[in-house]
Amino acid sequence: PEEMIPIGLTSADAAERLEKYGPNQITPPQRITWAERFIKNIFSPFSLIMLVAGTLSFIIVGINSKDFIDTQTIALACVLFVVAFVTSVFQTTQEMAADNLVEALNSLTAENAWVMRDGNLIEVKARNIVPGDLIKVNIGDKVAADLRIISASDLKVNNASLTGEDCDIGLGPKAGHDDIFEAKNVAWSGCSFTSGNGLAVVFATGDLTRFGEIAKATTAENPPDTLMRVEVKRLIIVMTILGAIIGLAFFSAALGEGRKWQAAVIILIGLFVANIPEGLLPQITIALTITAKHMATKNVIVSNLEIIETLGAVSVICSDKTGTLTMNQMTVSHLMYDATVHVTNTTAILPGDDFDQFSPMSATSKQLLRTIACCTDAVFLSKDDDGSGKGCLSWPVKGDASETALIRFCQNHQDLGELREQHKRLAVVPFHSSRKWMATVDARGNGERGQYVHVKGAAERVLQRCTTVMINGEEIPINDDFMDDFTVVIKELASRGERVLALAALKTDFDDDYKFVADGDDVNFPLTGLTLVGIMSLSDPPRPSVRPAVEACRRAGIQVIMVTGDHPDTALAIARSLSLITLPTLTEAGEDPDPTQCSAVVQGSEIPKMSQNDWDLVLSCGECIFARTQPEQKQQLVKQLQAKKLVVAMTGDGVNDAPALKVANVGIAMGSGTSVAKEAAQITVLEDDFGSIVEGIKEGRRIFENLKKAITYILTHLAPEIVPYVFAFAFGLPLSLETIVIMLIDLGTDMLPGICIAYEEADARVMSIPPRSLDSHLITPRMLIMGYGVYGLLETFFCFWAFIFTFEESGYSLSSITFLPSTYRDSWADLSASDQSDFSKLCASNSDYINSHLIGGVSPCNSTAGMTTFMDDFSTMVSKAQGSYFITLAVMQFANCLVRRQQLLSTFSPSQVINWRMLISILISTGFACFFVYVPKVNTAFYLAGPTSASACSALWGGLVLILVDEFRKLLCRTWPDGIMARYTIF
Repeated sequence: PEEMIPIGLTSADAAERLEKYGPNQITPPQRITWAERFIKNIFSPFSLIMLVAGTLSFIIVGINSKDFIDTQTIALACVLFVVAFVTSVFQTTQEMAADNLVEALNSLTAENAWVMRDGNLIEVKARNIVPGDLIKVNIGDKVAADLRIISASDLKVNNASLTGEDCDIGLGPKAGHDDIFEAKNVAWSGCSFTSGNGLAVVFATGDLTRFGEIAKATTAENPPDTLMRVEVKRLIIVMTILGAIIGLAFFSAALGEGRKWQAAVIILIGLFVANIPEGLLPQITIALTITAKHMATKNVIVSNLEIIETLGAVSVICSDKTGTLTMNQMTVSHLMYDATVHVTNTTAILPGDDFDQFSPMSATSKQLLRTIACCTDAVFLSKDDDGSGKGCLSWPVKGDASETALIRFCQNHQDLGELREQHKRLAVVPFHSSRKWMATVDARGNGERGQYVHVKGAAERVLQRCTTVMINGEEIPINDDFMDDFTVVIKELASRGERVLALAALKTDFDDDYKFVADGDDVNFPLTGLTLVGIMSLSDPPRPSVRPAVEACRRAGIQVIMVTGDHPDTALAIARSLSLITLPTLTEAGEDPDPTQCSAVVQGSEIPKMSQNDWDLVLSCGECIFARTQPEQKQQLVKQLQAKKLVVAMTGDGVNDAPALKVANVGIAMGSGTSVAKEAAQITVLEDDFGSIVEGIKEGRRIFENLKKAITYILTHLAPEIVPYVFAFAFGLPLSLETIVIMLIDLGTDMLPGICIAYEEADARVMSIPPRSLDSHLITPRMLIMGYGVYGLLETFFCFWAFIFTFEESGYSLSSITFLPSTYRDSWADLSASDQSDFSKLCASNSDYINSHLIGGVSPCNSTAGMTTFMDDFSTMVSKAQGSYFITLAVMQFANCLVRRQQLLSTFSPSQVINWRMLISILISTGFACFFVYVPKVNTAFYLAGPTSASACSALWGGLVLILVDEFRKLLCRTWPDGIMARYTIF
């Protein structure tokens, strides 16, 4: 085509194409502003409930404003509004911080490029490049757009930013493959040229590049709601409906009894507010933050707190191979010399393997190490230990992956520098893809005359040049039987996914001043008749933590699916070495196999042809792996798994993994991966270690269990918060807990101990039970029975014990304080005649009060002055009783917190780790409660007053009763794990 001639496009053509195709940059999606997100969050179920409760509280103030200023209800409303506001701000800030994916993509693209325009080579902004442009590329350049190579000189590209695979790929004008993604004449935007130079034509820019398509696929998908968000919504709905039912029931009853509508509304609001756990979301958020910090110590970084709980529900992990399951570091795996196969410390051992350990002491192994040292170009950049304890395995190397593995292996057994110094290189035939071998001529050293010719390369090419083989230092002629044995070993190693190299040597006796010529195939020294020293295979070894982690997943009912770009045979061999595949494949199993007892190996090229029945068959297999997959196929796999109601975690490190990471329930990016992958994911594993993912799942399960304990702990105090309103309405008792004091409990005394439940260690069974299904919930009927029912009512009983004891201590019988008007805090002069009559009777019933307040020998109950004093004293009496109720509830909740630590293990068991944070928080909360009850002016602001020590302590023994009741329950559950008690009380 005309635009591909050396002059390139004309300026006019370029301008026309720029107008047609647009600038060479990814178009960002329409972003939701901070304000829009905040409005969405402020009207989320939890915040909306807080706002409604706060608004209703202001309605109470409005109802009472004609008589007095209700400061406590104003304070309550303000607290509710603050909780809603702060929660919404936190959620909005977190969501905005995770919305920078397109910016991360654009940061990977080039800023400038050298382009042929009007026959001249000019530098232009990369955003002005258009399809058809001719671009001059050089080492160190970023690929400015999707390019097709026209000419190249030793041109190589590194696609790590796109694929996550950190390796150099040679490029040239020939495609070499029908699949454009495998073609050797294509360079993708955002990648980097690492060697050589060349000329290329642009075939896609901006949104049409592969980067652009990935951005579109990623931003078009909305990530699924976290399970935590779904559960919190459900919990709020359940609590709201429950509160509304209770409130409306008593509202209707109040109207039915002929009470004023204002009084009925106050009862409705009080019951509604009492039933809403205002401290729930702050406690959950702080608990998740604590867990996130704990996970960070294990090199797992969480960008979305809610995802921690979802991680615990994961039922399938789709994992990359390179760098996640393996070390992303080529090492020497097997060696065959002296007619025996040997292994190294990093070799993946398969069932049935019985090989000798490599020893550097034999004559042949010494020659092997010498050949490695001489016939490699890689060098150590430094010998500084990075503190990992890996020795030379952690030394930085300049060289390709294969030679890096070889010189590190050599250094482990003999100093590389000393060998190279001893055997000076005299000539070299560099490696070339057409030859598939390299050769060197090296001095014999040690004062010997003559040289060694060393050859290293593809096994089949090097074997063709050998006539003898070294056995125990002796050269033995190669015969057909020996070649057959070598061929079998080479095929076996290749089937394990290992790259096989052969090493050969030949002694020569050229004079010391001989001029060696090594110009490609034109050499003046022998390269045939060589002696085969041995063969070596290289592999990316599994991480040591992977096998135990895979076994832990299997015990926990989690399926691990390896998704790799390797050949199916290689993928299967690696999967078997990692115990990911332990069953026969569908092909190996023969006709009509049981899929659950088979494994499936799916090749990426088969996926577009798969019907839904095919998918169902594959995913019903006990084990499966996917090989030669494309990025968009990962996304398809995730959706198929999610359609089966499975919770899917997907790992990735390259830009092309972003769509799958975004659509998965849990996206996990590798620490060595691109910023784009990290933006699309919610979790980053800093050390790229699969074992860290499993640790994260354990943490997710632990926090889910602890959250259930914390929620049960919160639910328990709702009963003693609601019942006072029920008793006040049904029996005319003075209210034992004001609404503002409920906030002191929810956001005060209960907050710290509840948070400290998050520090509890995981139950021993947490990783030996299957993942919970999507149908299992954070709040269950069992939790309601335990919280609202058993322990809630137990706490209510002892709280009312203290409340009534306080009245009894001052001479008021239970019968005398029932069916009282609710105006006990009003002044005598403001009371109606009916209310004055009721309170006069109350006064007359208390002989202790009369005797201590006689006015000139006359009962105070018979005078206005005396009753004015009595109303003030009785209001204080109610405040003291409320103080006793508050203190007792706080102490009962402390006992409840202690028993909530473990569902089966005794609170007094020596195997329980002491939770010092919880004990300290209980002490702090105790001081907090005493401060609001006993400090003057502070207590009056909350309608509280300090009771006597006898009243305050009258029901504290209830905490011990609660602990003993739970100890009995735990004993029954341990004794009969399948019994009724276990079935209905363990959640």
